[in-house]
Amino acid sequence: MPINLTSVAIGKPEDINLILGQAHFIKTVEDLHEALVTAVPGIKFGLAFCEASGPCLVRWSGTDLELTDRAKTTAHTIGAGHSFLIFLRDCFPTTLSTSSWLKPHKAAALSGWSTANHQKGWKKRQTFTHERPYCVSSATNCERERMANNHHIIKAVQAALEHEPRINLHTHPVTMRYEDDVLTLEGEAQDIAAKKLTMGLAIATPGVTGIVDRLHVTPAVRIGDGAILRSVRDVLLQDPALQNCALRIRNKGKVETIREAATQTTGAIELSVTDGVVLLDDHVPSLAKKRLAGVLAWWVPGSRDVVNGMAVEPPEEDNDEELLDTVHLVLTKDPLVQADQIRVGTKQSIVTLEGLVSNEVQRRAAENDAWFVFGVDKVVNHLKVQE
Repeated sequence: MPINLTSVAIGKPEDINLILGQAHFIKTVEDLHEALVTAVPGIKFGLAFCEASGPCLVRWSGTDLELTDRAKTTAHTIGAGHSFLIFLRDCFPTTLSTSSWLKPHKAAALSGWSTANHQKGWKKRQTFTHERPYCVSSATNCERERMANNHHIIKAVQAALEHEPRINLHTHPVTMRYEDDVLTLEGEAQDIAAKKLTMGLAIATPGVTGIVDRLHVTPAVRIGDGAILRSVRDVLLQDPALQNCALRIRNKGKVETIREAATQTTGAIELSVTDGVVLLDDHVPSLAKKRLAGVLAWWVPGSRDVVNGMAVEPPEEDNDEELLDTVHLVLTKDPLVQADQIRVGTKQSIVTLEGLVSNEVQRRAAENDAWFVFGVDKVVNHLKVQE
């Protein structure tokens, strides 16, 4: 049987260091994360690990958003089971002593999961500390305690979701599984607001330190992946802000170039669709373009989710003004919304909407538009309907 070897280029700026390695344990990401933050307090890094079995997840973690996104995107490209990579900033691999990888430790900062099957991770932005309990009882009692604790965590999440009026578990049920401090969510939420609120309430539940996101959004219409692919392709081609970006389509294992980049620095978007989930990959030159492309994909009828895995090159530091500009732009582009009637504020990735709208449809559309924007953690909707 012939063997094909593929060379994968790993791109990185000169100020970033790389560790590339191999491991077998499913909790490699957690162990590496804890070892890194223990070895160098305040370390800036992003890491990703490719599983080799089951759904073949790309598990990821980090303390720096740009490095973490870079690690996820690179791991997706490599796709080799049991491989991991770590991007470091202001730190050298030699700084990390061999003994530090085996020490008992505490965990902190971002954690999550993503996959080529479009199950993406929810990032926990707050810093948290978690210590695993030491069980001195019998193995049977430990298992009973673990199962009881898992049931308690799931019940706590369900209670939080049932108290949120914008989440309806009766019409849109969510399946939950909890193991090793990680909660898996599966199902279809009624809209993007319900999905994001579900994720936020779940990660805020004590005992939940990571989420596997298999929760999608009920589409306005159910159409095939081919139709969704063509529609997203067309909106990306037609938008003036993205006209200089290269555009490629990945479909049934083949990649087709639709448009070449104007220059080497204008970026490239690779598009694919699986089960109604749109994946945007490769890189763009700004956060604004990354965010805009993601919103345009969300707006396409039939989209159940958008995984925006595009890197920003050169790296760009995010801020509230940048987020505010994109939310303004999105509201202006949405024909269902009267953007001139809406005041937008942003603070620490929280978007606030104020003003008067004509009806409830516009009120909900404006909120959903804000949720569609990559990097928004919360939307406070103070819009009022004119009487």
